[in-house]
Amino acid sequence: MTVFYRVAFIEAFRRRGIYPRDIAHLSERALRWSRGDALDPSARSAVQRIAQELQSLPNKAQYQRTREEVFKLQQDWQKKMHELIMSKVLADVTGNLEELTGLSFDPTPPGITTSSGVSSFEVHSVRPARRRGPGGEEVNQVVMAITQRRHLEIDGETVEFPGGCTLILDLETLELRYAISKPIADPTRERQFRDLDG
Repeated sequence: MTVFYRVAFIEAFRRRGIYPRDIAHLSERALRWSRGDALDPSARSAVQRIAQELQSLPNKAQYQRTREEVFKLQQDWQKKMHELIMSKVLADVTGNLEELTGLSFDPTPPGITTSSGVSSFEVHSVRPARRRGPGGEEVNQVVMAITQRRHLEIDGETVEFPGGCTLILDLETLELRYAISKPIADPTRERQFRDLDG
C-alpha cells in the first residue's frame, strides 16, 4: 500500500511539472534521499559510533520537566556530537562521509572558516524521534542537523552561503537511515545562490 501512495505522489507532481533538480528520471529510487548503504567501512564505523552515543538521548529527553531543561539537554548533546565528529575528522576515519553528507571537512572551498585545521561546522540540532513503523513497531531515531557556512564575494559585498545536512540515525540498528544534504562546495548550488542574490 505504501508503494502505491509513493507512485501516486510522484505522478501527481509530474503532472504539475514539479521536478527535483539533477535527476535523470522520476523513479522512486532516483527520488529517495541518500541512504547509509552507500557508506564505506570507515564512514559506517564512524556513524555507528555516533548512533551508539545517541542511544540514551530519547530516554533522557523524555524525563526533562521544563523547556529550559530540554533546551540545556539539547545544547549538551549538540556540543557532545560536535566533539565526537571532530575527533573522527581529526583522526581521518570518516571515509566517504563527506561525499554522502555534502559536508566539507577539508578547508578547500574558498571562504570557509577553519578550526583546528579543518572546515568549521556546527551541530545545529539533535532531536530524538520516536514513531511507529509500517508494521506497528516502535522506531527510535535521532534527527541531527549539521550546518556549514562560506563567505562569498558578490558584487563587492561579502555574503554568507549556507550548506549542511540532516542525518536520520536509527538507534536500534546504529545505521544511517537517510542523509539529506545541501553540499557547501557544490558549484551548481553556489551558481544558483549567486543568481538569486544578484
